[in-house]
Amino acid sequence: VAGAGGGAITPLVRLLSGTESTILAKQAAAGVLQNLSCYSASYKVAIANAGAIPPLVRLISLDPTSAREIDGVREDAARCLWSIAVNEQKKIAIANAGAIAPLVRLVAEGGNDGVREAGAGALQNLAANNSDNKAAIVAAGAIEPLVRLVAEGVSDGAKEAASGALQNLAKYNDENKTAIVRAGAIQPLAMLIADPLRSDKAKRTAARALENLAWNNDANKLLIAGSAAVPALVHLLQRGDAAADSKEAAAEALKVLTRSRVARSKVAKALGWRFLLTPSEADVDELITSYVRNSRRGVHA
Repeated sequence: VAGAGGGAITPLVRLLSGTESTILAKQAAAGVLQNLSCYSASYKVAIANAGAIPPLVRLISLDPTSAREIDGVREDAARCLWSIAVNEQKKIAIANAGAIAPLVRLVAEGGNDGVREAGAGALQNLAANNSDNKAAIVAAGAIEPLVRLVAEGVSDGAKEAASGALQNLAKYNDENKTAIVRAGAIQPLAMLIADPLRSDKAKRTAARALENLAWNNDANKLLIAGSAAVPALVHLLQRGDAAADSKEAAAEALKVLTRSRVARSKVAKALGWRFLLTPSEADVDELITSYVRNSRRGVHA
């Protein structure tokens, strides 16, 4: 790979793999590779093709009690896998290298928020548009730890990564939608959206997760409509200073809910609509869309 840093990939992978390399040297190599992988799509492929995936999986699998530095090297290795897993072919290679179970352990074990975030982020990208990886992630027991991270995560990044992983696991998978809701995901996702201290980016991802949980699932629509999620989504939609893409995510989640008559009634009431008969889906959708339209024009509804 030509360009700044491209010639360093092979020696960095050797350092990552070396039996004589110290933990700190491996962490440094993983960190540089992670930075390079974010530089371009071609670097992601070059790093994987240079043989980085197996040693990265070995690093995320290290016993966290074996040395003080382990958390740092596991986080940097997981972040590198997170970046590489954007590539459709390399995410298959990462799963085949045995990464899923140790990534789930990173999320599940608690403690370092950065490690948990990196594990959840890697699972998020591995699950995207890959049904085999979704099945393996769920089989490895990822759902409950991801739900806990949405609820307990200290940083916006950790909550966002966990929400994104749940979003991708729920997409086009009815069994996963049911399992995620049974694990108690609705309430922490709603609380994340409602929390004024959390970033709009994290709120957007949580809204997308709720949208996927509700899509073509009437039982989930009713559960979401009966939770704190609807007022939280409506507040995000109506908030004048909210980012446009966050408003759009809230709007899409609410529109999915309006396909259920009972949920539509709750959405309409939360939007401030006073009515004797439940409004039509088209009317409520138009009201929701008007907030997004006004936001794009710079009008605060």
